[in-house]
Amino acid sequence: MLEAARTRDELHIVDDQFGAPTPATWLAELGLAVAGVVAHGKYRKKGKLAPTFLPDFPSEIPSEEVFHASAAGETTWFDYAELVLTRAFEKGLIAKMPQLNRVKTESMGFKAQRPPYAVLNTAKLVDAFRLNPPDWKKGVKNWIDTIEPQ
Repeated sequence: MLEAARTRDELHIVDDQFGAPTPATWLAELGLAVAGVVAHGKYRKKGKLAPTFLPDFPSEIPSEEVFHASAAGETTWFDYAELVLTRAFEKGLIAKMPQLNRVKTESMGFKAQRPPYAVLNTAKLVDAFRLNPPDWKKGVKNWIDTIEPQ
């Protein structure tokens, strides 16, 4: 997206597909925490003391459960791109802000079909692990802040 903004004056971005952009760093941290909770539960079931590096967690989480994980909130590809590029422009990562045009998916001629609504329900994850996923906007801002100007 940043490269497209550097080389084009105008970008066409779909505004009828919804999702929740999720930072890979948060997913990695979440994976480690969940693995620790599951491992701690397995030690407890066997009547053994868990290693001290595993988090103590009061609820039993079956290791066979499936949980959906994603950032909180939802957005369109257009609104995501607008936030990324605005933040990138403010930080000096792109020299100019391209014109952003809202388009419908059907007008883009994509070969692969995409679902119009791809927001995951994270209620089970939130309830079981008592956590609050980060807002997708915060993840974008944090990610942009890690990029150094070229």
